[in-house]
Amino acid sequence: MLKKICGLIFLCCFSFSLEQNIKSIEASFVQYIQNENVRYCGTFVMKAPNFAKWEYQSPIQKIIYIKKDELISYEPMLSQVTYATLQKNLDFLYILKSAKPDKKEKNIYIALVDGIQYQLYVQNNMPKTLAYEDSLGNHIVIELSNVKINHNVEDKIFEFIPPKGVDIVKN
Repeated sequence: MLKKICGLIFLCCFSFSLEQNIKSIEASFVQYIQNENVRYCGTFVMKAPNFAKWEYQSPIQKIIYIKKDELISYEPMLSQVTYATLQKNLDFLYILKSAKPDKKEKNIYIALVDGIQYQLYVQNNMPKTLAYEDSLGNHIVIELSNVKINHNVEDKIFEFIPPKGVDIVKN
């Protein structure tokens, strides 16, 4: 599931406008799973070609770092850090090329990635909402706000040093 979320991050951030040369993006998000009373909130920042930091602030704090094919998940409440290797390199260019404007709606882009169809709604040429149905049949909606594109993002924000005393899990 975590790897699908990471793929979703890249799709959401880099597929909305094929005309733009996107080098970085930062936004706040609210993620809903329809038919469930759970709402995830947080922020993310990404930098091409393959750096990401996805920070959940509620309902629990969790920070996900991606650098190339390495994924690090830090859960402060559990005092746990999980290191994993992504089985598939999340290639921004592939995702960019796969997103196509919807033929009926000018503010919608459609992408089919790993058998899942994503619908990205844009407003004023900025990503606004991403919707998709996961492999379990859950309808997921992610709303974005405070979107910033191509501003200066320092590489050091993608660095993670585990706090002392945390459990480290390697997958």
